[in-house]
Amino acid sequence: SNTAQEFNDILGRLSFGATYFDLSQRINRGFSGFHFAGDFIDELGFRYFERRTGASVIASYPYSKYSRIESSLGLLYSKREADSFRPAREGLLAVNYLTLVRDTSLWSLTGPIDGARYNLTLGLTTNVEKVELENVVAMVDLRRYFRTSLRTAYAVRVQGRISQGSLPQRFILGGSWDLRGYPRRSLVGTRSVLLNQEWRFPLLYGVALGLPFGTIGFPPIEGAIFLDAAQAWEEGEPPDSVDGSFGLGMRTNLGGFLVLRLDLSRRTDFERIQKNTEVDFFVGFNY
Repeated sequence: SNTAQEFNDILGRLSFGATYFDLSQRINRGFSGFHFAGDFIDELGFRYFERRTGASVIASYPYSKYSRIESSLGLLYSKREADSFRPAREGLLAVNYLTLVRDTSLWSLTGPIDGARYNLTLGLTTNVEKVELENVVAMVDLRRYFRTSLRTAYAVRVQGRISQGSLPQRFILGGSWDLRGYPRRSLVGTRSVLLNQEWRFPLLYGVALGLPFGTIGFPPIEGAIFLDAAQAWEEGEPPDSVDGSFGLGMRTNLGGFLVLRLDLSRRTDFERIQKNTEVDFFVGFNY
């Protein structure tokens, strides 16, 4: 019946997962198991169906107060439809990651304002049945925050990513989290570079409204002047230009993790400047 078909379809797209971590030792250890099935969105915005079932072992070793090494070893079964870049695939995959993390950042209400954050990641995906190296990925993310006064800071982020293999990963750029002023998925490729710079400063602090029944305080509002530059490309197809944007932003924290960000920007290829002003709204902390 139609009802049975719909019920079977729901079961066929059921997703769940569980993770256990033991933090009692210097080396934090854990394992996870999962089953994901459903429609996913590829790098160009097209839908495809994939089913993944597997498990992984996770370890994290903090070798100092601010630094740690993380690793994960996973084995999973994957069955996926073809998407914009990759053919259909079914097989047993071994997925391994090794990450070096360092974080000395000090935070204000909307994000880091001093210190540094570094992330170096190397990943390897192997098709066990075909004995084929599907994907080797290396990612570098460096962030530095230079305090220019008690409540102001110059923040810079440099990011580089590269992927090789028979089914390489493709990286996307665009949107409030990386290349402001551009729609998500504006830039796609197996290689990508990104530079974010901004000066963060207070706009309104300690504003309160006195009323007969009491005083109403308003959350602080912070401002930013920013410049972004980025590009993504395929292997053997180096870009001949760099895309970028510049503009002004405002941020406010309404409590806890609820940070609102508004950016007004104009796009540029560093030869010409777009006349239109782009507006981006984002919920989340500064990079």
